[in-house]
Amino acid sequence: MFENMIIWGPQVADEHDTLIQLSEEDHELLEKELKELDNKWGISLSRESSINSYQNDDYLFVAGLLQDVRDIHKKIYYNAYTSEWVRGNSEIPYIHLDFVERPALKKDEFGNYVPDDKKLNMGVKVPLFNGACRLEFNYYWLKQYLKFLQTIFDSNEDLVVYLPETVLRSAPQYKTKSEILSVAKSIEEFGLKKQIEVLRLYANSAINPEKIPEPCMTFLSEEGKTKEITWGFFCEDGNTFRVPMKKTIFNTSGFADLFDRRVELVSDLFIASIKMILAHETAHVARGHWNLRIKEPEYSQMRNVMMNCEINADWTAALWMINELLYDTVTDDPQYPVLAYTRKDLVYLWSIRILALYISLSWVERNEERGWTEETISEFIKKSEATHPIYQFRLFCTLNHIKEHLDHMAEKSKNQGYVLQTADGTPLKEELFAEVWERACDMIFSFEYAFKTCWNADERGSLEKIRDGLNIIRKAAPENDKEVPFLMGYMETAQKELEGYEKQWPEILEKLNKYGMFFKMGK
Repeated sequence: MFENMIIWGPQVADEHDTLIQLSEEDHELLEKELKELDNKWGISLSRESSINSYQNDDYLFVAGLLQDVRDIHKKIYYNAYTSEWVRGNSEIPYIHLDFVERPALKKDEFGNYVPDDKKLNMGVKVPLFNGACRLEFNYYWLKQYLKFLQTIFDSNEDLVVYLPETVLRSAPQYKTKSEILSVAKSIEEFGLKKQIEVLRLYANSAINPEKIPEPCMTFLSEEGKTKEITWGFFCEDGNTFRVPMKKTIFNTSGFADLFDRRVELVSDLFIASIKMILAHETAHVARGHWNLRIKEPEYSQMRNVMMNCEINADWTAALWMINELLYDTVTDDPQYPVLAYTRKDLVYLWSIRILALYISLSWVERNEERGWTEETISEFIKKSEATHPIYQFRLFCTLNHIKEHLDHMAEKSKNQGYVLQTADGTPLKEELFAEVWERACDMIFSFEYAFKTCWNADERGSLEKIRDGLNIIRKAAPENDKEVPFLMGYMETAQKELEGYEKQWPEILEKLNKYGMFFKMGK
């Protein structure tokens, strides 16, 4: 679905009424499908906001993703826990999408009112008499989140110099990838480490390795400061010289090879993040959390019960997102053992989905200190009125579940004789799953490094900061484990809090089974 859609980039977004433009065919199909579902379940569009419309491509886009998520569990899929192919679970009741626009406000340090993204609550409301649900989804959040991703990954700047008449003009020259890498090797003896790494990054990320614009060495200086040697390009007009100023995030090992795919990267992260959020809300229905709330309202409002349900919805959604790629085969038959992705693409897509989970859960804290200390968890535990775990704790739980699941899939694949393969004939061996986890962690570390260096307040960092990041940062890991939510198993306070939840989970699970769950795979 959505193969021909356009997500408007930051340069032209303001010229359009929607974030997304669907193809005419996709628009018609989605409009027809959603109208039929709404009529079948006796639900009409909410009139709270004018953007709730079958004519709004953004509405159709998110509503279509919601139905994709709702349908995941109905497919025939490989159950890693039982080592067998099974048919899907009982059908989840219809979940209707309602867009809302509620940018809550707060005062900043200067006394100005600014959006308070922490209060952009959205979620499934009380089921209707026929079991159908309404999911309120904040349209304001959708717009802000896309802008955030585009700012981080796709607002690249160039330093453009207009050449004076005294400078000899030169038409753009082209080289092959091997020729440029040869140049990098030839200047290695001069000790230009930063320049060599940038040149290799440029060559290795080229779209067409047989015709790459030849870079020219140049000097950068600003207000009399020390000159920096870097690479630039003569433009086609012959009057300008361009020096790409790659933002810090593309000069980290997690994203160095994705610079030329940055538009695609934003789309992949955006879609995966939305699906993750929709899957989380759908999991509340599928796992019977709403049934429990209706049957035992007092019990379901206990702090530990609410926390358990939120964590369970998080990792259930993550499990769906990871397993979904295993259903997509070259023959469209989920039981066929050859996946529709090459090894490289499978590693990329799984890593991106893990990163999307990380960013979407932690995004509301983007302008604040992101470190997690003993005080952070202690303050959270003391808040008896809290209904959701703090994002660090949610990541700690969910990412550890993901790591366990990847290890489990690797073990099952080995026991099954590596029957599952990628489209290019690579068996799903242990090293593939290990690479997914390593790549995802590297992306997360790189994201945090770039975030802290240049993008902490959603504002463009200074040119000097960007320039300082021209060298590639390898394994941009935090200084200590306590700065990484999913490596905080060393934190005794967090472990005890999680143990308390896990002790009560069997009791909650028994009640969920009693009152009916639509999705029962796994724990």
